[in-house]
Amino acid sequence: MFVKQIDMIEALRLAAVGQEINLMAPNTPEPKRWEDYSPDTLQNLLDGCLFFRNEPAMDNSRLEQMMPPLLTKIKADSGIPAWKIGPQWTVIPNGPRG
Repeated sequence: MFVKQIDMIEALRLAAVGQEINLMAPNTPEPKRWEDYSPDTLQNLLDGCLFFRNEPAMDNSRLEQMMPPLLTKIKADSGIPAWKIGPQWTVIPNGPRG
């Protein structure tokens, strides 16, 4: 058997179909020589890892529809009893954010 070096895309493609991929993984923070690498497999290296991908964010109009309306404090006139003013907070549906 002989060994052939392949690029990352080919390695991932072969791993996706179940073929074991051999690799040389660095065993020092800054590898400079062959002695700074250890043989391993891609499957071993990735075992126990969690994988994520980036998803596009929602557009702002959809996000604003999902947000609850803002509450804004009303300044009460000190000369009027609170029971005549009504609630101290009111909903301003399209008011400024912040």
